[in-house]
Amino acid sequence: MRREIVADLRSLLGPDRAIGDSLLPPVAFFAANAIAGLGWAAVVGLTVGVGVSAMRVIRGHRWAAAIYGLAAVVISIVAALRTDRAAGYVLPTIVMTLVLAIATAITILVRRPFTGWVSMFVRGWPGSWYWRDDVRPAYSITSWYWCGFYLARATAIWIAYRYAGLGVLLTVRVLVSWPTMLPLLIVSYVRGNAKLHDLGGPTVEEHVADAPPPWGRQRGF
Repeated sequence: MRREIVADLRSLLGPDRAIGDSLLPPVAFFAANAIAGLGWAAVVGLTVGVGVSAMRVIRGHRWAAAIYGLAAVVISIVAALRTDRAAGYVLPTIVMTLVLAIATAITILVRRPFTGWVSMFVRGWPGSWYWRDDVRPAYSITSWYWCGFYLARATAIWIAYRYAGLGVLLTVRVLVSWPTMLPLLIVSYVRGNAKLHDLGGPTVEEHVADAPPPWGRQRGF
């Protein structure tokens, strides 16, 4: 089971998902702000953001991921400059995280859960398998985990933004990104797989072949 989890996490994170890269621009921004002020922080943050995006492209990552990452950095810097506060850098993150929480809840309510879409995009499995009544509930459960994570993340950053100093704000911003998303990925994988087995639906291959029951145990999530 452990080997399956490690192998699947590697495939889910993949080369296009450089875990530490996304943390470099905010760390550089807040560090530069502490040393030289907001103006230089904007310059340094943008420079690091451009550098990170360029390195992603050079390493063969998707252009879309590189552009999205750079756009997030630019929007965050603009927010900081418009509010004339370094802390304003995190405001777009709060807004986007709340949007993700709401969107995730909606996908569950319309019976097309968020984690199913993510798995479909990464693995390329047919969408008709994910939306089966004997498969979909596993993705609905794990999608609620992600919805709760997004709400908790937005709340934590907002509280730090309103009531804490920049050092605490940066620490919270870092902690509620990949350091907490990795355990969430593991929990989602383990709980999702267990629920799939409880539901007793077909594997992806059996679904595509329209094989009759009894069915085997699906590997992967």
